[in-house]
Amino acid sequence: MSERSKKQFLSRHGSFFSYSLKPVIHSSITIMKTTFRPLIFGLAGLFILLTHTAFSQSSECGHIAAGSISFNPGSCSIQPAAQTILGGLAEQMRFDPGCRVVIMGNAGGSKPGQQLSWQRVQSTIEQMSESHNIDRNRFIFIYDGTAAIDHVDFRAANPGEEGPSYVAPPYPGGKGCK
Repeated sequence: MSERSKKQFLSRHGSFFSYSLKPVIHSSITIMKTTFRPLIFGLAGLFILLTHTAFSQSSECGHIAAGSISFNPGSCSIQPAAQTILGGLAEQMRFDPGCRVVIMGNAGGSKPGQQLSWQRVQSTIEQMSESHNIDRNRFIFIYDGTAAIDHVDFRAANPGEEGPSYVAPPYPGGKGCK
């Protein structure tokens, strides 16, 4: 984590948090934003939440929030909103350099859909590698998911989950994307 990022974190969250607790704090903030949004926590509630989070992390990457980015139909260009989401993912990944992330494109079953899905996963991993300096080997490349076809999903890899960081295109020489 850069010195600038450390200063930003400390200015937002106070200097009494130690650097080693940042992933736990980040995870707790993510949980509060998503699961407990309607509740208002006092200091006792926050302490319980931090304690629960610290001892219930099932994987070494429990602080990586699952998400997805959208693409325009037929396109593999990463839009500005998606770039912002990927920037957030990169920050989360910096908290744990040993963490791997699954990047999964959704194909829809057709040959052109599989090729487009592959191109989108490739674009996403290239964006993370080139723009955010995240090692390509930290990603697991999957292009044949079955969720919404104009999305690429990401999540923390499960403990022991393995996979390649690059897969050859399903149809080399296939139609390119916009």
